[in-house]
Amino acid sequence: MLQAVNSIRPEVKICGSIPEVLDKIKLMKIKIKYFGMLAEAAGKNEETLELDEGIFSTQLKNRQIKIYNIPDPDSVQLAVNQNLNTEVELKEGDEVAFLPPFAGG
Repeated sequence: MLQAVNSIRPEVKICGSIPEVLDKIKLMKIKIKYFGMLAEAAGKNEETLELDEGIFSTQLKNRQIKIYNIPDPDSVQLAVNQNLNTEVELKEGDEVAFLPPFAGG
């Protein structure tokens, strides 16, 4: 019998067969928008991802930065549902905007 390994969220221990584990994993859809140099790095302006419930905005940021090799990750800001946030648990239907560094004075 095949056993499932939880590589998405290793802190959550799930044991059982693959069908049993798949029944326990809850996915949600998140819309992501990229602006400026971040859209160029991603090669797109937006995308919709299916992610496991319980992911936080900073986890998503780190994931996308690695996938698209975004330079200067500390300068990237996130807005969740048009509110600037540093750490928020994402929910089904949330919109996350990846914002490039702002210039100003």
